[in-house]
Order: sequence, then structure tokens, then C-alpha cells
Amino acid sequence: ATACEKDHVQGDGTESFDFGTDNKVVIGGREYAKHPSHWYEDGNVGFLVEDAAFFIHRGVISRKSPVIKTLIGSSSLTLLDDAAPPYEQSNLTSSQGVPFVKLGVDDRAIDFARVLDFIYPNELPSAPAPEWPTVDVMGLVRFTNKYLIQDLKTWAVSKLESNHLLVLKDKWIMGTLKATYSHDPRFCVDIIQFSLQCQLSQFLPLAFYALATMEWSDHPPDAALCLDRLSPADRCRLLEGRTASKSEAHIVTTTHGELVHSTMTCTKDQIQKENSELGISTKIIIAGKEYFKHQVHWYEDGNLGFLVEDTAFFIHRGVISRKSAVIKTLIHSSPAITLKDTAPSYEPSYSSPTTGVPFIMLGPGDRATDFARVLDFVYPEVLCSTSDPELTSTELMGLVRLANKYLLQDVKAWAVATLESKHLVVVEDEWVTGTLERRYSQNPGFCVEIIQLSMEYQLPRFLPLAFYALATMEWDDQPEAAVRATDRLSPADRWRVLQGRGTLAKAVKESGSDLYRSLAAEKQCPEGSQDCCDVWSEVQSDLHHWWANLLLHPLEELEHLIVKGESESMCEKCYTGLRAETRGLRDELMGRLTEFFRLE
Repeated sequence: ATACEKDHVQGDGTESFDFGTDNKVVIGGREYAKHPSHWYEDGNVGFLVEDAAFFIHRGVISRKSPVIKTLIGSSSLTLLDDAAPPYEQSNLTSSQGVPFVKLGVDDRAIDFARVLDFIYPNELPSAPAPEWPTVDVMGLVRFTNKYLIQDLKTWAVSKLESNHLLVLKDKWIMGTLKATYSHDPRFCVDIIQFSLQCQLSQFLPLAFYALATMEWSDHPPDAALCLDRLSPADRCRLLEGRTASKSEAHIVTTTHGELVHSTMTCTKDQIQKENSELGISTKIIIAGKEYFKHQVHWYEDGNLGFLVEDTAFFIHRGVISRKSAVIKTLIHSSPAITLKDTAPSYEPSYSSPTTGVPFIMLGPGDRATDFARVLDFVYPEVLCSTSDPELTSTELMGLVRLANKYLLQDVKAWAVATLESKHLVVVEDEWVTGTLERRYSQNPGFCVEIIQLSMEYQLPRFLPLAFYALATMEWDDQPEAAVRATDRLSPADRWRVLQGRGTLAKAVKESGSDLYRSLAAEKQCPEGSQDCCDVWSEVQSDLHHWWANLLLHPLEELEHLIVKGESESMCEKCYTGLRAETRGLRDELMGRLTEFFRLE
């Protein structure tokens, strides 16, 4: 350590400027520690950084930094006569005081002290450059970049390049990657944030590379928390760069563009139109707020109302209480809004004007469309033998949420079964490629919704393939805004995606090598079928490309190979052999998805 470092660095690496009572000064009502090296008795300008006070020379520091020169002229904090050191009286009049500039809250005293070590050097120019840890050199770059001290920034950046960080022109990178980058995701994130902040694009590519190829299974789950410090755009670069099959390193750009969050607004007319499509017609005012009466589930002999979003339902206490114990409890325990002056004409025959009709307001997370669909089951308008209603996966997931919340077990069971049979994929399914390619792989937001639904409502069967789809997604085919969907995952789930990708690739390499060698070997059909020969020839002609795709999308690639053999009319013996090998690997990987993504 340099003499300056010994002056102000404690054993734990934190800055300390406590040198006894004689080395304290009170400025602006607060006590500061005078810096031992950079408190000059003939100084004429002071700086306050963290808990340290520096007293230096305006002419010297102003020549180095035009930013600091401007700050000196605008500072309003002064060290007046009653708190001034003895030498002040000879330099300034009592009315002027000594100006003190308070630097930013993110500035570090140790960085400012090192800047002053260069401005006021204690060593000859030929002396060896000081050896500092990487984090301290990066701190110096940040400070000099902020205050435009260009020559010192250039020196510090050069030190980083030659002694600390990796750039594309380096001849060898493996040692540094393994020793520092690959073992510390936080360090890689620090480099990315630092490089973008200080416009140093040369350090970005290998920091992104290290994060994208990191063995997340070797790190604790909370290690992925550091990725939250990256912007959505940078997380998108990380995801798409990991799975991109292109040879160029396109995950990094020299400019840093933040995502623009789009907002969507709906006018009252749009709301009315949507409600009209759902069968909502006339309006009613309850407790001073206007609601749409639901056309189907507003019964004139009802004795209990529900308010969900902007929709009012009027149904029967005895019917809904039998279906949901939770709602039954709400009826008896919730403060109810009553209909009095705004009651419909039929109300007096069912309740007295003094008691009115109770209306229960459901939670802010409940949707009117979901509650209406629950009531469609409670008040069916079709015979039991009629086919089930055709609902989208999003509608079914909403129904699961509401049915789970209010313990409508039969409705929840039906919705979950319909999701499993018609919309989502599970590890027991014989084929998954079609749904994965059509629904999951094109929509990261949909995968995130599945994960959130499954975690919240104890539906683990839907988790493995949702995590698989996110981990193997072609992020370079997605718009940059798509990465915002992954922000809705918990840190633990984002870690599962990252480490699961690497664990899956390892398993493919280990278990798939036998299949690769088998496909590469010369094949002859025992029946002499030309169709079989054509299939083997086509597979072997581009085997390396097939292997690359297998590493990216193993389940889909294996199923495609099985389907290819069947569609090309291979003889039974050749097809049985191909299917046995391929299906065996596919089923092994499918069965281990829970292990790969740590979903036990």
C-alpha cells in the first residue's frame, strides 16, 4: 500500500480518518476528520467527501478539473472564523470565510484522496506506479470520469486493461476468466455497470460472456440476485447471447439504450364496449360509484351482491355459500355496502328499506370475468352432457386463481385438468414439441405466467417445461422488451433458469454422445430400403449442425428426429432402432428436468 493508503485505510478495507480530537473540524454543524496528507495550512478551498475533510489549493485543483472549478464558484458552505484553523485569518477576511465544497453522496473519500496523490505527488515521476486492487482502480476511473480529470482517467483505464480486466485483443483470457470472472457473478455485473457508466465498451464483451457461460449450479441461489442490478436491456443481451447460434458477438453494443416502457390506456367507451361483449348492460350506482350490472348474473330475486372491478353481480346467498366456504365466511364477517336509495324497484319485497341489500366488494386482484365464469358453473345454463366451454389458457389460468383463492375446489380441478389436457405441457406427455414451438418458445411472458401460477397454487407439474422453455429460448429472436417478462420471476426462479441451462447442456453432452456416434456410424438397412438410406444420409450430411441444435433445444430436436423417421417411411427395424435410441435420450432428459432446474 502507498503511504496515503496506510493513512486512511483500516484493516477491514474501509476508510477511516479518525486521528484524534486535534484532527477533527466542525463544518456546517457536522464533525469531519481532517485528511492527514491533504490538509494544507495554506489551502484556500475545502472539500467534504463522506466523513473526511480536505483543505487544498483552488488554483491546483481547478487546472485539473473544469467540473470542480465550477463547483468551487457555486459552493455556499463556508468555514467561518469561529471554526477556522489559526492560519485562516491571514488568508481570508472574517466576512468571506473559506469555501468548502461537498461532493456527491456516491463519491468516495479514498478515490478523491488518490486523485490528490497524483496532483500532489510524494514520489518522483520515475517511481513505480502504485499497485491497487481492481475495485479501487475502477473507483478512480468513476471519479475521474465524473469530474473530467482526463489524464488520470486515461492512466487508470490503461492500468485496468493491462493488469486487471479482459478485452477482446488479449492473447490469453482463460486464467483471468477462471480465477476472477467465473467465480464471481457480482464482479461481472460491476464491470458491466462500470463500463456503461464510464463509456468503456472494451470491457463489456468478456464480462457478458462470463455471465452467459457461468456454471450457476456452482453458486448459491442468492448469487443471481446481482443480476437485478442490470438494466432490462442488459439482461436481454445476456439471455439472447447465451443461446444465440450466430457466430458474431452481438450481445454487446457500444451504446447503452434503456428500454422504453409502453403504457396502454383504455377510455370509458372501450371499457363499456368490452363489458358489453361480456353481457354487461345497464348501470347502477352503489356507495357513490357507478357499476355495470352483469346481464347474466343479476337475478331479480337475488339477496346478495358482489362488486368486482367495475361490475356488480346480484345472486343468491344460499347458492354461492354452498360452493365456497371462503365466500360464506365473507358474507358473515365483511362490512357490507347496502343498497337503499339506489335499490331497484323489486328490492322492497326482499328486504326492508332500513337494512337494504348487502353488497360485498371482492379483492383488488380479482377480475370480473373470472368471477362471472365461476358463476357460469354455479348457475349452468346448459345440460350436464353438453361439451365444456372453450376457454383460452389465459382465461383458464384466471379461473384457477379465483377458484383457488375462494376454495371452489371442483371449479379449480376442472380448470387445471383442462389446462393440462389442452393447453400446457407436462413431463408425462408423449409429445411436447408442437406446444413448445407454438406457444412457449414464442412467448416468454406466457412461460413466466405458468411459473407464477404453478408456484402460487401448488401445481408443480407445469413447472419443468416452462423453465425448460425459458432456458432454451432463442432470445435473439425476441424483441428487447420481452426480457421484462423475466423481471416478474423471483430471484430464486431466475437462478433456476440460468443454472438449469448449464446443467441441461452438460447432461446432453454426457448422455447424447453415444447417440451422436451411433448416427455418425455408417448405416445399412437390412431390408435395403432406399427410404432408410435417404434418412441416414440426410442426418449424416449435417450432423454437426444437428448436434449444435441438440445442445440448444434437445427435446425438440430429438422428437423431430423420431417424427422424421416415421414420416419418411423407414422400415420397421430401422425405425424401431432409431426410435429406441432417440426416445430413450428424450425420456431421460424429460425425466430429469425437475433435477436440472432444482424444482424438488
